[in-house]
Amino acid sequence: MRSVQLDRTIILLTLICVVEICVFPSSAVGWVKTRVNLTQGGYDVMRNGIGDALSRVLQEANKISENVGDIQNIRDYCTAEGFDNLKTLIMTTGLFTMENRYDTNLLVTADRKKYEVRNLNVRVKMEDTKGSPIQELVFQLDYRGIIIDARFAIEMNHYQDILTVGQKLKDAFYRQQVLNFLEQYRTAHNRKDIVFLERTYSNDALIIVGSVLKPKKNEDTFQFQGLGDSTIQFIKLSKQEYISRLRSVFQKNSFVKILFDSVEVIQHPKNPKIYGITVKQRWNSSTYSDTGYLFIMMDFRNEDQPLIRVRSWQPQRFRDGSIVGIGDFFVDAGD
Repeated sequence: MRSVQLDRTIILLTLICVVEICVFPSSAVGWVKTRVNLTQGGYDVMRNGIGDALSRVLQEANKISENVGDIQNIRDYCTAEGFDNLKTLIMTTGLFTMENRYDTNLLVTADRKKYEVRNLNVRVKMEDTKGSPIQELVFQLDYRGIIIDARFAIEMNHYQDILTVGQKLKDAFYRQQVLNFLEQYRTAHNRKDIVFLERTYSNDALIIVGSVLKPKKNEDTFQFQGLGDSTIQFIKLSKQEYISRLRSVFQKNSFVKILFDSVEVIQHPKNPKIYGITVKQRWNSSTYSDTGYLFIMMDFRNEDQPLIRVRSWQPQRFRDGSIVGIGDFFVDAGD
């Protein structure tokens, strides 16, 4: 990795005196002193400075969960967008740490421009939503060590599998982007971030929802041809219709938890910047739960703003064992 000249931000990070603030989470046993210790990755000054900064951020999150902290105390550790993401995540989920000390690594992303810190297990307040309250928190930071994003990780086995395949197929950069998207997408539901989700769908996105129930008379329904099943009805929604439904779901539920039991990522054979993502998804909220198969077609042709072109959900596989996938949609081979 090329050397980066130290600037005022890094120097300030290294001069921070880490104050271990004791907090007592209401669902934990004993006092929690949080310290992030980065043992590998980057270089010493950066690694130590980021460890100190994340320690302070997590300690403040603990205080906020007990209604004695101030979210503004973490602003200086974040970019403007990073602060908005982290603020929403903390205030919506009530996350707090579970361990006195986190020993983990400072990771460099595939494009060599950013850092990540993973393996930070936290507990969230799920209210009436069933399931484990444990989430793995991920911080992404820019080359200066400033937080640009905070999200909850997908399951480690999926994360490792996707990166391993990316190294073999030599498309690790885009698969890292897919991982980032999956984590951001799932976390956006946790924090009920309708603005992020609305921005992520293209204006002309094709959104289809499969159901074994009869559709309403005024909805646009159709059957996929040649897929070997006649029992699943598909409802086609516009972006506006889907976002409106999702906004209503967020208003009715205090916490939405999404788990991915399986993840498959396929690069389009004609356009290498288009990816199909297929997951078996478990959705849990206080008013509704389901399990089904989610397919998303992601367009990375604008790397600064990847877009969802297709979203399809179905409650079960077709009779021949297949599900809706990237081969069912026409994609322009151009850039």
